[in-house]
Amino acid sequence: MGRPATLACALLLASACSRAGSDGAPGQPAATLTDVLQQACDRGVARSCNDLGIAWFEGRGGAKDPARAAAAYRKACELRDAVGCVNLGVMLLNGQGIPADAGAASGYFRLGCDAGDLAGCTNLGLLLREGRGVPRDEAGGNELLLRVCRSGFHDACRLLARPEGG
Repeated sequence: MGRPATLACALLLASACSRAGSDGAPGQPAATLTDVLQQACDRGVARSCNDLGIAWFEGRGGAKDPARAAAAYRKACELRDAVGCVNLGVMLLNGQGIPADAGAASGYFRLGCDAGDLAGCTNLGLLLREGRGVPRDEAGGNELLLRVCRSGFHDACRLLARPEGG
């Protein structure tokens, strides 16, 4: 690995960890992106855990592995990475390589929303409105969507404009 990126990654600068995987030293095999992100994730760098989940989900640096992606997202969420929570929620909601579970998805969306992720709030609002994985609460779902819309997240605005169930 290239020394500057590797050093920055060792210092837990998550953005450098993504670069370090492609910087092989002469005569030595380059660590894969997933290797470097895994090392940072194992050290408790939440953003690296989320990035590792993306790498496994999309097959960057190796074959696609939804189960490993879900595990990395779960660890990111445990480390309080809101995006990791939402990414796991999306996988669970859509059954993307793991069994679909709208109830579990709603819990991860709530964690993401509580941490300030507007996509998590939007997804939770939609589930509340439709009663998917949670007791149906159309008013509560619409209230959450309105709050997110007022924050400037246009996906929530579009959902509010859409008739329920449409």
